[in-house]
Amino acid sequence: MPRGRSLQDKRPTKRERISLIVGLMTTGQWVTGQTSPMLAAQWKFPLKTIEFDSAEASRTVRNAVASQEDIRASVLATLEHCRAKALDRHEIRTAIRACEAIAGVMGLTSKDSTLTLKLEAEHSELFRRLSEKLPKDVFERVLEAAAGEERQSGV
Repeated sequence: MPRGRSLQDKRPTKRERISLIVGLMTTGQWVTGQTSPMLAAQWKFPLKTIEFDSAEASRTVRNAVASQEDIRASVLATLEHCRAKALDRHEIRTAIRACEAIAGVMGLTSKDSTLTLKLEAEHSELFRRLSEKLPKDVFERVLEAAAGEERQSGV
């Protein structure tokens, strides 16, 4: 059989049927209860076969569409990774920006992100050494100044 023939010229394979049904579903052309019988007649397949295919196509569409929460979780994971790398590399300004971005995604204020950075700083080797050498109030002012400098520079 020639390669360029249409689906109407032959009985489509399972993969072809599911692909076509996914296309119908994603373009809003699939009508539950109506499209399955129409395709079953057109393709000369039992209705149950097309119903199983449409269920698989529906799962494919559902799995392909990420929910807002999935996207948010992915963004947060990426920002957390950036923040950790910045702290490892002693890039305080980058760590502050990452914390502010995390706070923004979570709906917090930039003041909350500075608090987050302070908590992270307590666990970072660099900040631990720095906090040992500086009085506590000076160390906190250094963190506040770094956070304020970032906000003023608009970076």
